[in-house]
Amino acid sequence: MLADVAVVGYDDGELAEALDLTTVRQPLEESGSVAANLLMDRLGGGTSSTRDVDLRLTITERGTT
Repeated sequence: MLADVAVVGYDDGELAEALDLTTVRQPLEESGSVAANLLMDRLGGGTSSTRDVDLRLTITERGTT
């Protein structure tokens, strides 16, 4: 018996686009900026508590779904 299979990747990029791969895209620039700000805060004597940061993910639908 054959079954349909859908393939979804993560970290959308040029290769995913070339392969027509459906992927989840994350905001890399925003996540880098948030990380840098958290590091600078910590180095500047800021709080050491854990923080939750929500970043918006999107699905880029292509040929594999």
